[in-house]
Amino acid sequence: AGAECRVDKVLVVTVDVEIQLQRIVQRDKIDIAAARLRVGAQMAQSEKAARADYLIDNSGTLVELEAAVEELWLGLCR
Repeated sequence: AGAECRVDKVLVVTVDVEIQLQRIVQRDKIDIAAARLRVGAQMAQSEKAARADYLIDNSGTLVELEAAVEELWLGLCR
C-alpha cells in the first residue's frame, strides 16, 4: 500500500507459509483451500521482507516470538 514511505523504519514479521496456513485454518476454522486463498490475496512475504528494515521470524513458538520482539525493542532503545 506504500505506507512504508510514511514511517522511519519498517518491521516485517514473516512465517513459514505452511505454518501460516496451519495457523489460519486453526484460528478461523476454515479449510486449507480457503486459507490458501487468503494468503494468495496478500503481498508475497518475500516482497514485504525486501521492504523491511527489520525482520522477525514467527515460525517458532510464542515464547520465541516474544523474545525476538524484546531483543529488537531493546536494540532500538539503545
